[in-house]
Amino acid sequence: MVLSRFIFSHLPSRYCLYVLARQIWNVDLPLISFALIVGKACWVVGSVCLCLSIVVALL
Repeated sequence: MVLSRFIFSHLPSRYCLYVLARQIWNVDLPLISFALIVGKACWVVGSVCLCLSIVVALL
């Protein structure tokens, strides 16, 4: 009896945390993927510039 009352008293807060986590995840996921794409693009541009500077230095 005490256990069931304990579970029911803590269930709403758990559910609120779950909903909040889902909201944060839904918002953050596009931002994270966008940041990864931008980071990869910057890395590609940086490596191309590095290769070009090495080629220019060798010439």
